[in-house]
Amino acid sequence: MFFKGGVTYAHQKVTAIAELHDPTTGKTTSRTKEKAEDRFLPEIAVGTGYRFTPNVEANLTCNHIFGNKLELDHEDTAAKVASVNGVILGIVWLFN
Repeated sequence: MFFKGGVTYAHQKVTAIAELHDPTTGKTTSRTKEKAEDRFLPEIAVGTGYRFTPNVEANLTCNHIFGNKLELDHEDTAAKVASVNGVILGIVWLFN
């Protein structure tokens, strides 16, 4: 079992598309807004591994990147990077 922590580089691209329909004229207007943000964020992970043979090992890691809570109804949402949870399953084959 292992624990690790550190800093990770995160890139997030947010695209908002809105379609507005005017019932009086019957016209639909479409608007698109796009913004990208790059940040360094803290990350923690916990994992475990098991060696089946001297050459074969499997490991499972769960990690969390601490970001912001995104609220879609605010203008500054695109300036934030969301939190991320991840699970990684790995198989290692060692060649002698």
